[in-house]
Amino acid sequence: MINIPGFTRAINSRRKKYTSIRTLRLFLYKGLTKVPFLRRRFAIYVETISPNEVGNVIVNKLYEETFSLSNEERNYLESLPRSSGELVINGKLNLKKRFEMTIVSNCSVLGKVSVSLHLPTEKLLTRKKFGRNMAKMFHYQSADHIEQLVIPFISTPRGHDHYFHFILHRFVALIYALKKIPQAREAVVLIRRGIPAFQISAFNFLTKQYPRLIIREISSTEKIDCDHLLILEETIWEPIGNLAGGKIIQAVRDAYISEYELIPPPKSRLLYISRKRQKQRLMLNEEQLIEHLEHLGFEIIYPELLPHKEQVALFSAAKVVVATTGAALTNLLFCQPECNVIEIRPETYDYPLFLGLCKQMSLNHYHFSGSTTTGKDMFSVDIEKLCELVRQVSTN
Repeated sequence: MINIPGFTRAINSRRKKYTSIRTLRLFLYKGLTKVPFLRRRFAIYVETISPNEVGNVIVNKLYEETFSLSNEERNYLESLPRSSGELVINGKLNLKKRFEMTIVSNCSVLGKVSVSLHLPTEKLLTRKKFGRNMAKMFHYQSADHIEQLVIPFISTPRGHDHYFHFILHRFVALIYALKKIPQAREAVVLIRRGIPAFQISAFNFLTKQYPRLIIREISSTEKIDCDHLLILEETIWEPIGNLAGGKIIQAVRDAYISEYELIPPPKSRLLYISRKRQKQRLMLNEEQLIEHLEHLGFEIIYPELLPHKEQVALFSAAKVVVATTGAALTNLLFCQPECNVIEIRPETYDYPLFLGLCKQMSLNHYHFSGSTTTGKDMFSVDIEKLCELVRQVSTN
């Protein structure tokens, strides 16, 4: 039998130890930066500077869009802690995002971190405060030099392949830059080696659209010096402001549909998207729910087991999508208008991301809350009530 109090103390002890080690490491790095030779030899930089302080802002575009809400949607949003502030205004959903794109001269792209270095000031180019992802001590043996405009697209080594953030944050910004900035169409886009297939497809589309665009892979051990760097940034108004800019989001959808040469069929398929193979937001009584949904004609889908093209094709044919909230619902981007979406969430989860995406794509959104029973948002649902909602939505 597990000693629960003892187990909790052990976890807390490890957390404190980890936190103290991280703090000591950051303290050490900040000390080493005081010695110019060590700072440069091991690329230890802890000070940051905003790109617009040292560069030329060439794009500054604010997107602000409003959408009508049903009483149910409005009550849902207003009940969430993160939905305070500017999200619901005069009873309508308000999405707000600013694109800012800046060209900075005399920079280095450091493969070990997700931000670039401004060489004259020896500061990292970011609006963010210094964080642990930027604290990487590494000796780059040599540096390649690129005279063309460079667009750094490497993100963090551990998070570069996240599905939602690549498609609805970073790829959106890149498409916008290529549409608005002519010189960007002849730039060198730096990406990480070993990117997943859905990213390869995105870049294949771009090189067909812009034949002079160069996609170059770099490893985490490489350093690239460049004469001119294009920094893509977006300022969002939480919690779902990144979903503003409907025309650009639609352009991302069209890019994948074109690359995969798909013609969306009539909406007919009933899809249940399972998170059974994930580590968090697991539905504890999912097996019972699946039994009921299969009797209602639903297909059970595990997106991580399918090629991306097949995922896009499935969602483009969907009449109803039922799913626990998660990155797989990024595929709602490919659904046809008036598709019905039931988003299941633990009662403690308060990011209404996919309501915003449904509004942009003209989908019908319904939410269903489960009861959280343990850590990592593990939860259970009232299967009878959920199936009642499913039957109601499926007959619409």
